[in-house]
Amino acid sequence: MADEIFQRADALLPGSHPRSVWDPCCGGGYLLAVLGMLHPRRVAALLGSDVDERALSVAEANVELLTVDGLTERGRRLRELAADYGKASHAEAERAAGRLLERIRELDRPVRTAARWADVFDVDGLRAVLGEESPDLVITDVPYGDLTSWQGAPGTEEPLPTVIRNLGVVLPVRSVLAVTCRARRVPLGGSGRCPR
Repeated sequence: MADEIFQRADALLPGSHPRSVWDPCCGGGYLLAVLGMLHPRRVAALLGSDVDERALSVAEANVELLTVDGLTERGRRLRELAADYGKASHAEAERAAGRLLERIRELDRPVRTAARWADVFDVDGLRAVLGEESPDLVITDVPYGDLTSWQGAPGTEEPLPTVIRNLGVVLPVRSVLAVTCRARRVPLGGSGRCPR
């Protein structure tokens, strides 16, 4: 699903240069890591942000797998596990890490990655986390309330329209926003338009 959403959103953007992608509700960074592994030549930068410190430490480890150092370290750790436990799955995972490492080494430039703390309900915090980044594409899978839930959401209104409005404030006009949620349509609230 991440692959299809990325490709559809990317098709809405002009040109074919590598994209800067931001997931403002990244959790463990799975979505970003998958996109980086599937499309390393089409992605220039992957930025994840979240309010959950524990999830961000997982996200940092996951996006680090898109770097030579990160995959080299993961391969070393898998080699140790294979030697310690003799499990075929560890040996196969080490070989897979080696294949991914070769793909990354073949790139003409590394994919920039970062995972930073930010609260999607704080516009100033979102601006700060973006810094000089100017995302072409925002892809996020928002909390459904089953395994994860909103933290810091305003208690008086539905969280998702607030998030959409906040992202509309901090993103460049040319950015494409792709949000997945449980509903068939993403509720925008109010006028149904992002502020400009």
